Amino acid sequence: MDDSLTPQESIGRRLLRLRREKGLSQLKLAGPGVSTAHISRIESGTRQPSVKAIRLLARGLEVSPEYLETGSDIRASDSLELRLTEAEVQVRLGDDIDTAFRTLLDVHATAGRTGETVLGSRALVGLGLVAATRGNPAEAARFLEQAIEAGGLDPATHPDVFVTLGRMYWLLDRYEQAAEFLEDALTQLESRPPDEIAIARATLMTYLSYALSSLGEFARARELLLLVHEEQEQSADPYSQARLHWSLARLATLEGKLPAALKHLRYSIALLESSEDNFHRARAQQLCAHIFNLDDQPERALEHIALAEELFGAGIDALDLGVIRAEQAKALAALGRSDEALALARESVGLLEADPDSLASGWHALARAQVACGETVEALANYERAVERIAASPGEWREAVQACHGWAAVLTESGDGEGAARVLAHALEIEWRGTARRAQADRDERR
Repeated sequence: MDDSLTPQESIGRRLLRLRREKGLSQLKLAGPGVSTAHISRIESGTRQPSVKAIRLLARGLEVSPEYLETGSDIRASDSLELRLTEAEVQVRLGDDIDTAFRTLLDVHATAGRTGETVLGSRALVGLGLVAATRGNPAEAARFLEQAIEAGGLDPATHPDVFVTLGRMYWLLDRYEQAAEFLEDALTQLESRPPDEIAIARATLMTYLSYALSSLGEFARARELLLLVHEEQEQSADPYSQARLHWSLARLATLEGKLPAALKHLRYSIALLESSEDNFHRARAQQLCAHIFNLDDQPERALEHIALAEELFGAGIDALDLGVIRAEQAKALAALGRSDEALALARESVGLLEADPDSLASGWHALARAQVACGETVEALANYERAVERIAASPGEWREAVQACHGWAAVLTESGDGEGAARVLAHALEIEWRGTARRAQADRDERR
């Protein structure tokens, strides 16, 4: 094999090869700053060239200094950025996430040693996105916080970073922190020209509405979404309009306005089908499945679950898959397919461990599947903790009431009539609180 093609080619052998390929003698290549004796010693391997000598010799050989020194035209910083960019693409495509994560860790460490602060910050962002995809919100928040603290990121140019960090705070039940962080990001946009921040502003306001609705501040959440709608009314971008209607559907679901939620979702899906945005189409189908399960229509729920899975594809993250498995398990349990429901519910609980709010829905699904399989004791325990967690979320009262009814039915069949009565009384209390919030939201809307 030609030595020139092997990765072990030394700088001396490379110099000799290139000089012969160019038809140059040592005398012809020599010049001020690099003598024939110096060239001879480099080629024999008894002398390492200085940076100045490499530049002079590279000029005479008509190659880059990087190629003469390393055998590659890519500088060390360019090579590092190339590795980083490849890993970023892998993360976005959901392709070999584990390899991408290891690459990002190495790039971040290397960038720290070489002072490549911009590349180091980008690597932290990538690590944060991987951790978010894996369902590790605490780790994701840590990486993204470090990336923002390192500088070079702002909400106008990197809204996805700020939105993701806000979402991680939300998943960690740090709703106040999520709201404060997103409001601060919106404040940072105020000094920028409106045409430069339109997309970032709409995105941040939409996710701020999620945090506010989780805090029970439905009026403020709706006000934000209507402001987004007003600002984007003339927009020809179907994706932005579809995302807005998905957000309005989510808010309507939290308030128990299921017909309104389905109306917004159908409009959202129609817009997304025209724009081919599979990820958000999948999210819309996922929410449809949840609504049909709340309405005790398991067949319809399964139809939307199948569409959501197809649209998410292989790049689905752990939390989205966990939510899908929970809705799938509920529907299958209602249809008497107990073994399938139990397996999917257990998978859901494992996937949703990082998101306590969604995990409660997983426990609900597991309880329903366990009832269908005759595992009464286990079902009672899961119903109890599911109701306790779901009822604590101001917008999920419909599912909490549904879980209470299932819990009470199991207690009744077990001969514990008093326990069933207490649970049903709790369901009435939860429903009263939920409908009271809805009535207040309606009053706020009419003002």
